[in-house]
Amino acid sequence: MILRTESILVLAYIVLVSGIQESQRYLEAPEVTGVSLAEPEGLYVQWWPVRQRNDDPVIGYKIRLWEIPESSTTDIQLVNADKYPGTVKHDESSKSFSVNNTEPISREEIIGSTNKGLISATVKIKYNTIYEVRVLAFKKDVDGPMSLPTRTKVVKGSGYQVVLQRTTTSCRITVPSEVQYENDPYPYEHNFIF
Repeated sequence: MILRTESILVLAYIVLVSGIQESQRYLEAPEVTGVSLAEPEGLYVQWWPVRQRNDDPVIGYKIRLWEIPESSTTDIQLVNADKYPGTVKHDESSKSFSVNNTEPISREEIIGSTNKGLISATVKIKYNTIYEVRVLAFKKDVDGPMSLPTRTKVVKGSGYQVVLQRTTTSCRITVPSEVQYENDPYPYEHNFIF
């Protein structure tokens, strides 16, 4: 009977030690702090680096992008309570917004690791297309969990440009423009959060 108890204790110790070693290798999800417009035709993604150990370092980060299909309809109706009809176009995402996206990724960009504060990268996109953006840290043999999703669409038309964005906590519309200060132009963004 004593032999059996010792075997159980040794087995419990091995399981406990291997669990500690595995938890030490655990990677957390990066915190994305912003996804904004980068010219020409790009998204500027920023996130905080994850904690890591010197003996088991993070090699880098992966920015995963999904192109989300849309359906469009157009109809004629009175616009802004005018008495004359106008054309109204409706664009709608074909996939619901969820933190559990299981669709295959459209593209992946790999960024080298750094621990020097906020990390950023620019990825190329197409205008007038919805993208879902997520970031994860990886080691040589394991990928960590993904950040929460951000859906972004850069709407570009004749003479205007608008960035639409949705996260798990808010929706935002950004209107980029340029203002003059002492006769010098500088970029200006107006954010509407709802």
